[in-house]
Amino acid sequence: MPYYLETLLSFLDEAQREYFRAADDDFCSEATLRILRDHILKTEPELLAWLSDLPCYYKTDTQVFVHAGVDEEAQELWELGTTEEYMLGKYPPTTGKFLITVIAGHVGSSEVSGDPSFHGIYFDGESH
Repeated sequence: MPYYLETLLSFLDEAQREYFRAADDDFCSEATLRILRDHILKTEPELLAWLSDLPCYYKTDTQVFVHAGVDEEAQELWELGTTEEYMLGKYPPTTGKFLITVIAGHVGSSEVSGDPSFHGIYFDGESH
C-alpha cells in the first residue's frame, strides 16, 4: 500500500478502513481516492481551512522547509521564481548543492535515497 494511503485512511474510523480494504481490489483506484478525498473535504473543514492558511514555506538563514521543493535553477531569486504549485508538487526531488539546505517531505526517503528499504531521514551530504 502506498505511504500516502495510510494518511488518508487515518481520517476514517476502523470500520470504514476495513470496508475500503475489503471492498476494493485495487485500493489505489481513482474511485477510492476520490471517495476518500470527498470524505475528508466533508468531515474536516476546519483542518483544511487551517492547512490552506499555512505559508508554502518557512525560511531561516540557512534552511527552507517546504512540502516538495523550490526552483533551484532560480538561485538567489528562488523565493520569487518558485510558484506555489512547484513548492507543493515538485517531482522528482533534487539533490546536491544549493544556496541553503532544502528540507522537504513530498517524496518518501526510500525513493530519494534509491534504497527501497530506507525509511529514515535522508540527507544527501550537501543541501537536501
